[in-house]
Amino acid sequence: MKKNDVAYKKQFSLWAKSLEKSKVDNLEKLYTKVHEAIKKDPARPAKKEKTKVPVKYEDKRKTIIVVGNKKYRRDRKITKDEKKKNALKKIQKAMSKK
Repeated sequence: MKKNDVAYKKQFSLWAKSLEKSKVDNLEKLYTKVHEAIKKDPARPAKKEKTKVPVKYEDKRKTIIVVGNKKYRRDRKITKDEKKKNALKKIQKAMSKK
């Protein structure tokens, strides 16, 4: 702390904010204060229920996902029928070149 005050503040700024918020001046007092609060009321806080947001897709194959105003692409495996169609297209393309 004495050598480089800027680096110290950068590295430990969150600790300083936490100590200020709890109105103590060192870590040991913070620990004692928190421990006393736990002794007074040992019950854990209730967990927040998570709401599952349904995924919205833009296309039939569900490859483009819409979240808010952004779109993401997810690769999907191609089906057996699609593989056959792709193979036929390649064969037809090769035959047309001859």
